[in-house]
Amino acid sequence: MKKEILTSEVSLNFNSDVKLSEDQKNLFNIAENTNNSLFITGGAGVGKSLFVDYFRNHTLKNVIVLGSTGVASINIKGQTIHSAFRLMPRVQVVDFNNKELWKIPNKVKTMIKNADVFLFDEISMTSPDVIDMVDQKCRLVMNSSLPFGGKQTIFIGDLLQLPPVIRDKSVFDYLIDHYGGIHFFNAPAFKDGEFKIYELTEIFRQQDMSFKEMLNNIRIGKISDDILEKINSRVDLPINEEEYIILTATNKTADDINKTKLDAIDNKEFTYHADITGDINENNFLVDTELHLKVGAQVMILSNDRKKRWGNGSLGIVTQLYPNEILVKINGKEYSIPKFTWHNYKNEYDEETKKIKQVKVGTLEQFPIRLGWALTIHKSQGKTFKTILIDLENGAFASGQVYVALSRCTSLDHLYLKKKINKRDIKVDNEALQFMKNMELSSISDDGAKVDYNYNIENIDIRKIK
Repeated sequence: MKKEILTSEVSLNFNSDVKLSEDQKNLFNIAENTNNSLFITGGAGVGKSLFVDYFRNHTLKNVIVLGSTGVASINIKGQTIHSAFRLMPRVQVVDFNNKELWKIPNKVKTMIKNADVFLFDEISMTSPDVIDMVDQKCRLVMNSSLPFGGKQTIFIGDLLQLPPVIRDKSVFDYLIDHYGGIHFFNAPAFKDGEFKIYELTEIFRQQDMSFKEMLNNIRIGKISDDILEKINSRVDLPINEEEYIILTATNKTADDINKTKLDAIDNKEFTYHADITGDINENNFLVDTELHLKVGAQVMILSNDRKKRWGNGSLGIVTQLYPNEILVKINGKEYSIPKFTWHNYKNEYDEETKKIKQVKVGTLEQFPIRLGWALTIHKSQGKTFKTILIDLENGAFASGQVYVALSRCTSLDHLYLKKKINKRDIKVDNEALQFMKNMELSSISDDGAKVDYNYNIENIDIRKIK
């Protein structure tokens, strides 16, 4: 089914503090001025998160911004998929004989009815059962056989980065048996939805062309002996930088490194407690609700400074600690880091304005600081660091893990390895790679929404509501 172009086209002035590339501008116009459902992909550092932030703040549509994980949802000032659609934290079984499927809370019904766009960020980490359940709830509420009840849907993410985290083998087996795979694109709604696929290709995080090319090859599993040799030339080198971060495979290793480093400092320990109000899930935040620090500790800043003196992910050294103040040296200068307030949002429909608003339902106030000697690769996704030491311990265990770790660094000269990376460590999800190879890309044209896109995913039978 061909989607229609909206009759009233929005023309935007892109002159703002946010600098979009021409491709990002064109994608915004496509998303804003058509009803097309989109899958926007691209490797690390191409500006996918920037696009999400810009679209959320500038669209005239009622948009529901959804994150695959708690941390992802906080980063984009949205909700988790499970929270927005009131899904239970288990595998989603779409069974029309199950009365639970039909018990959709009124607030969820209102959200679905009044939404223009559902935007799913970090879609690579979302399994097909979740997409399937969201799709069916939308169809039921809208009384429609169309995918997502006819709502415009935007998926954003890189399938060759981190996949869905599935710890239970029975869940894994269920997804394979029921959907044929663990990725979102196995959901019937994606196959039915005539999604237009666009790929952002311009990398902004790295400037060195040879390093960019190396990362692009690692992303798709094209590992030559020359690439391995260049990467492994960074093993056991002395690190001259004052601050660097260790990326680890597991939480335990990262926590152990941070604790050992802190314990080794012979200074008084201070403890800072977060002030929490309302509805907050502490696990959704990178910041510690009980923060332990000493003068001399290396820390990572978790907020952006309005004066751009530091950013989310900047490293520094604690220089002074007081009951209500923390001073940190960043890039050779000492700053007082103010407390930061994170908000937990939920979507609510405003009858007067006919708009879906993000309503703050809880707050967490804390110094935006965490111990910064080590961080897991999973938690580093989306961040940029100047200098990195990668500690794979017993090797990589997830597809895309090595690529994500390597691509956090801005240059090869600032990348260090604790041990050599083997070819077997560079895991690429074959299912995702095959999908990427077979997908037909739509052109990101200067004409934006006015271009005639020829891309069509082959339809399978649209499932009727029983």
